[in-house]
Amino acid sequence: MSYDSIIEVLALALLEQANEVGCLEVLDGFSQRPDTEIEVSAPISEEMLILPLDKQEWPEECAPILKESGATTLGELVEYLNHCAASGKKPNVSEDAAAAMFPALIAFCYNNADTDGKRFFWEYILESNSLVFEGVE
Repeated sequence: MSYDSIIEVLALALLEQANEVGCLEVLDGFSQRPDTEIEVSAPISEEMLILPLDKQEWPEECAPILKESGATTLGELVEYLNHCAASGKKPNVSEDAAAAMFPALIAFCYNNADTDGKRFFWEYILESNSLVFEGVE
């Protein structure tokens, strides 16, 4: 069995598990110990930037950031969050809202990817041994 075949089999297993329990639950499994924070980046493709934000239910805690950003698409939201990060501006929202946004973005991007995109996400994580996805906005 080749390396590529092994990665493909493992990625498909992670994809299947994520379909059952959700991508965030599977990503949490990469943490070596309970209560250990992991850093994950959202796999955002060009096609995803035009997705309307109302395409998915967002956690209640995200509502203040979504409102403050004025964004209607994923691209506008990413642009707003990047601007805040680059300028050091903290969104005028609670800590809960800020903490809920990033996992919600990961789930939004993952759930809106096609099967090939989801499989690529898991293959990338396995091959790079990193949860930080290159080429992310």
